[in-house]
Amino acid sequence: MLAKLSLLFTVVTVAELMILIPLGEAIGLLPTAGIILGTAVLGATLAKRQGSAVWGRIQEELQSGALPGDSLLDGIGVLIAGAFLLTPGVLTDIAGISLLIPWLRAPIKSFAKDKLQDKLKSSTVSYFEHRRGSQDTMDASSFYDSPASEESPREAEVIDVPTDNRDESSDDSGPDHDSKTDQMTAGV
Repeated sequence: MLAKLSLLFTVVTVAELMILIPLGEAIGLLPTAGIILGTAVLGATLAKRQGSAVWGRIQEELQSGALPGDSLLDGIGVLIAGAFLLTPGVLTDIAGISLLIPWLRAPIKSFAKDKLQDKLKSSTVSYFEHRRGSQDTMDASSFYDSPASEESPREAEVIDVPTDNRDESSDDSGPDHDSKTDQMTAGV
């Protein structure tokens, strides 16, 4: 993966130079530098505005009890767009602007979502059970292939612990301390 990223950065840098050098010769050094700085400032402004909007949507979805899957992908897209627009170059500016426009971001987001789902279905998930102190592995595709009513291969024990409404300044070692909580945590 690191080799692919290194190759990608090298190829993009060379391509950007192949565009910027002739552009600088055609319109001059100062206009070329102005374009680079202008897109960086414009990109940072747009990324901040859209990032704030996406952050607001994520908070609303979390408060309503929904998982913010699409909003998180939008946030990642805006973050990458900001990085592209801050990077000097024409190709990175085009990629950054494409990620900031919601209807252009939608197919990229759909592609990323499909890739993530495929990766989850084909990978193995490792989990750790504190109760046993051992690490087990489970094929992640079993979560997608089995119906919800079917019992999973390993059912985790769920313990509902009642919450108490004591204020945070109370001392847990005092006479009001709940011994049931100690008993439950001691057995875990």
